[in-house]
Amino acid sequence: VAVRCVRSRLSTPPSGGYTCRRALVHTPCASSSERDNVVARDLDLLGLSSTRHYDLPPFYADVRLHDHTHQILDMSQAIDDPSSLFVVVSQNARKALISTDEATGQPVQAKYLGRDDARRLAGDAKPSYLGTQESGAHVFVVVADDGASSSSSSSSSRFAEVKLEGPHIGRHDASVLAKACGLVSWQIANKFCSRCGAPMHRSDDGKSAKCTGEGCSRREFPRTDPAIITIVTSGDWVLLGRNPKWPPGRYSALAGF
Repeated sequence: VAVRCVRSRLSTPPSGGYTCRRALVHTPCASSSERDNVVARDLDLLGLSSTRHYDLPPFYADVRLHDHTHQILDMSQAIDDPSSLFVVVSQNARKALISTDEATGQPVQAKYLGRDDARRLAGDAKPSYLGTQESGAHVFVVVADDGASSSSSSSSSRFAEVKLEGPHIGRHDASVLAKACGLVSWQIANKFCSRCGAPMHRSDDGKSAKCTGEGCSRREFPRTDPAIITIVTSGDWVLLGRNPKWPPGRYSALAGF
């Protein structure tokens, strides 16, 4: 079976939107060579000619960062390292700072900041470690101060929902921002112990928390939720739906049932 990308012309393109819709369907193939030919043809549509589409991880799980938590002896020193990079998310962990094209305003990539610029947006908020790039640069996430989400918007950057803008900034950057938002969302939901109600103390890397209550010492870690999604197909047709609250032109597989 090959994962096939099908393009169908929209009858009325949304204002400023796309002129075609892309959907993935499963195409039965008589042989592995036929499957490879189908996939190779459709990879060109996706701009992925050098990679097998069916070998790619899920879009928002393509985080190309190495976890060096146990190799970093002093996390505060790593935070102050001049080569360290920082991404910024909003206080509700739904939006992240992205770079935009100054001429069109369209999203380009995740906005990576140095320590001083990150501190201007997040104040003394404690950074959390996301991982380390191949270059050796550590990547952290910080939470923006009150009002920073609106005051930091400019012709070259703005806060945006990762779920909506992810496909425009590329797999890796979208995955890094999704991981950043997920970690901060977990931290927001676990400020207090679920057993005794005492405040939780976050670890230096931000990826665990320990109860400060006397005699409790409960530890919490970010949740890992295995999940799948399926799509209904019929030949070259796929069944999609949309929430009327969504922006024009946005559709989804019918998930959650």
